[in-house]
Amino acid sequence: MFGEEANLDNQFTGKPFKGIRPTKSSANKLIAPPYDVVSREQVAEIVKLNPDSFLRVSRAEVDFDECINAYSDEVYQQAAKNFGQLLTSNIIRADEKESYYVYKISSKHHAQTGLVFGASISAYLEGRIKRHELTRKKKELDRIKHIEAVQAQTGPVMLINKENKNLKTILKHITSEKTSEISTVLENWHHELWPISNIDLVEEINNHLNSIRELYIADGHHRSAAASKIFVKQKQPATTNCFLAVTFDETELKILPYNRVVRDLNQLTANEFLTKLSSSFEVDKLTGNNFVSQKYCYFIYLEETWYQIKLKDIPKDIDNIVENLDTRIVEESILKAILGIKNIRTDDRVDFVGGPHSMKKIVNLVDSGVMKIGIALPATAMEELLEISDRGQLMPPKSTWFEPKLADGLVSLKI
Repeated sequence: MFGEEANLDNQFTGKPFKGIRPTKSSANKLIAPPYDVVSREQVAEIVKLNPDSFLRVSRAEVDFDECINAYSDEVYQQAAKNFGQLLTSNIIRADEKESYYVYKISSKHHAQTGLVFGASISAYLEGRIKRHELTRKKKELDRIKHIEAVQAQTGPVMLINKENKNLKTILKHITSEKTSEISTVLENWHHELWPISNIDLVEEINNHLNSIRELYIADGHHRSAAASKIFVKQKQPATTNCFLAVTFDETELKILPYNRVVRDLNQLTANEFLTKLSSSFEVDKLTGNNFVSQKYCYFIYLEETWYQIKLKDIPKDIDNIVENLDTRIVEESILKAILGIKNIRTDDRVDFVGGPHSMKKIVNLVDSGVMKIGIALPATAMEELLEISDRGQLMPPKSTWFEPKLADGLVSLKI
């Protein structure tokens, strides 16, 4: 338990629900990027071109002047109003039958197929749905207010399940034998959804899903925490004891690097910084773009120059998995020890850059003067994430970036 108690039914991992989703004809104009990966300016541009975008629900501040606080009560009320208008205009509608939803995301180079379901809040509170990051109260409160205002969970939590061949076989059969009901392209990724309401198939999926006793949060720590706190506060009956989630098999997911950028050098010159760095790392100026990703090897971008740095003293205690994470080593040996950043969760001198084009973003941020230095890391391994979660330990913030991102508006769960 995570310090919260409630009279909860702990016998299930997940269950079907009556999803709220776009009609076939409205999916292309409705489905949007996740609320937390687009800037306010990007939201405004998308909504200007497409007034029916789900961002008017997930980022309702777009309907106000730029001066309004995105976390004000009026914004959450507007989100609820916009969600209601989508329902009344039949752009989205609630399914009549309890359903599971098969969700496939694909491109030319990658595909992953998951199962959308109502994940057990009791399983989350008991630690069977496992966390690997701390949450921030401000972001948690934002999700609580949004869910309570809209009376629905609109952004799914991305979960990981260890390889389950039976579930994989069922999902593969559905996607190969049936035409998806929703099909749309978002930022070069093809998103498809298959609602499953057939009683026999629902029961089969139900049996395989609930044979999985442990799931792992990949992305959505704040959404799952918010949903659980609403449940405990409202003391809802166990039939509504769930949050919106989609689980993917561990073998299908991609973790990309999550890099760091810092606004200043803590009053050091570039040469002074590199000298201090050389006490713990081998420092070499990089020629060309030979970015070979490997553990304990990082890349520094400073004053229009890339440097490769390698940790001199490789950790000998291989069982201390958290301390051996590349994100922890960079945090302790560079951000804290040299740059004076004591808490990367709260210090606004540091920011985080993830995604497939993060190296280019680092260069742009540093060359423009917005940031002084960029630090590129290798991706956290899936094995590290699962092992740390199994031990009940926590990673440093922003240790994992999963790509592709889930779409918002594809399916919502009414509370």
